[in-house]
Amino acid sequence: MVFREVAGRRAFGALLAASALLGRGPASHAAVELSDEAALVAEAWADVKRAFVDGGRLSAIDWEARRKVYLRERSYRSMDEARGAIRELLGELDDRWTRLLTPEELALTARRYTARGDDGGGVADDDASDGVVLLRGVRADGRPIALLRIGRMGARTPERVRAALAPLDAAPPAELWVDLRGNLGGSFASAVEVARLFLNSGERIVAVRRRAGPVETFDALDAGPYADLPLRLLVDRNTASAAEVLAGALRDNGRADLLGERTYGKGLIQTVAKLADGSALEITVARYETPAGRLVDQRGFEPDVPLDSECSARVVGGGGSAAAASGGNVVAAARAEAERGLTCAQQARPKRGVV
Repeated sequence: MVFREVAGRRAFGALLAASALLGRGPASHAAVELSDEAALVAEAWADVKRAFVDGGRLSAIDWEARRKVYLRERSYRSMDEARGAIRELLGELDDRWTRLLTPEELALTARRYTARGDDGGGVADDDASDGVVLLRGVRADGRPIALLRIGRMGARTPERVRAALAPLDAAPPAELWVDLRGNLGGSFASAVEVARLFLNSGERIVAVRRRAGPVETFDALDAGPYADLPLRLLVDRNTASAAEVLAGALRDNGRADLLGERTYGKGLIQTVAKLADGSALEITVARYETPAGRLVDQRGFEPDVPLDSECSARVVGGGGSAAAASGGNVVAAARAEAERGLTCAQQARPKRGVV
């Protein structure tokens, strides 16, 4: 998530935005000065046209008709009415994540993204908030397994995962289950680094596609220390965003099957553009693609092996909210959810002899 200020003073910004929405260049002598309310609508839509990821959707909208209605025919009696018009326009994008934030919502969003990472998933990044736990167990057939619980992707999650997995070097299990149930996401960079632990050199992790410019790709740089360890992934309806980046990378490279429920389906990058009245736009500017070229957003991943909903996470995120609600602590909440995950892993039914 990227925050940026709108350049210039309010009066100049209103004139510039009006020119952009009316289809004229910023230096045009025909630029029309608008009321503050109409200028806010013009400014917001200029930002959307400049940054929104889906050029096809933008080109399908009749902008001349929108200009006539929203800038020439409609009068606004208040900023609330102007914001309502902006929401109407945003609704035409058919993107549930591109939205208008009131000044109060912007303040909350800024705190959330500053404390929680790239996409706001989970809780603040203290020593235990990502819910990284390693447990060992034995399946009914006698095979020893280990379960790595990751409650969210925090800034320090890769180092915590490496530390948790270190005991497996001396006594590796028959297979490792990575538990991403209830993982709402967090740091994109951390998801990439965790994926590198399990992949071979050169294998694709994810691609980031914007409306214009080259596709940005992220690959494994070296053979990961656990690239040969058999893997399974536990997912559910709250496995989202950066957690889906990890799941898609391991699945598409043939490293792991997904067991559980269809994942949430949030695979995008957004920017926050501040507006002249103190509100802001949260705009989708890029989308993730898996190594196989699949879009994550609004689709999610269907599990290879569906599991009963009893295996869905009761703790969503790293465990902080559950701990606070129960009067307990984050570590205990994360461990309790990991133990539930281990039970599901021990009892999961096989898919054509794979598990």
